[in-house]
Amino acid sequence: MHGGPLGYNLTVTGSVLRELGDEAVWVRRAESGTWMEKLQIQLSAATDSFKEWQTANKDTCSQPKFTVRKLSLTRLEQMPTLKAKAHNSMVVLRWLEAETRRVLARHPGNTYFRDRATMVWGLCEVYRICKRAPQWMSEEQLEELKYARAATLTCFVKLSKMAAEDGSTLYPRRPKMHVFDECIQIALETTENPTSSWTFQDEDNMRVMVGIAESCHGLTMESSSLEKWLVQIFADVDTTEFVS
Repeated sequence: MHGGPLGYNLTVTGSVLRELGDEAVWVRRAESGTWMEKLQIQLSAATDSFKEWQTANKDTCSQPKFTVRKLSLTRLEQMPTLKAKAHNSMVVLRWLEAETRRVLARHPGNTYFRDRATMVWGLCEVYRICKRAPQWMSEEQLEELKYARAATLTCFVKLSKMAAEDGSTLYPRRPKMHVFDECIQIALETTENPTSSWTFQDEDNMRVMVGIAESCHGLTMESSSLEKWLVQIFADVDTTEFVS
């Protein structure tokens, strides 16, 4: 989960939101103001668009309003990264899939827009395939997963290279991308669904569960296990040979 919904997703959604904002996709570009003020105008309009999409598609989440700070941006040269919970990042990603397709439909000959839309589609498709699949995936599902993985990562790398050549901070290649890819590679080798052990429970609930586990097993389970093992070992030792 930390490689995808809490990793790669946040990089993708952050960069796409920033880029679509710079392209003035949601509202007419402001003629005056700082870069933060201009971007915030776009993000406010993006929030309205996101809410409308959620209502129309019955795909809701608790994601707060998009802001410059929610993209982890306080300076122009920083890398945009969306601040979101795991489930929320999935919903935002699906909305951005629709938004990037809409932009591509307006400019069907633009290869950059095509690659961007394909990158977002591929990532969404990875999750759709995993959601449909049982714990152990079929050969057909694994082939679909392999194709979707190639679509999102290949296009992301292309966008990342172009951004680097332009001196842009968009689409940075981060370690969690490799974690995401490794999870899929393991799935392709073992056939186990990479999302089979995921949980979208609130972190507070998970913390309570950890507390319950610790209260049952204690924090010294390793030392207790060793102690019991040693007791069994010495119980079988003939102590008479040590008596003088």
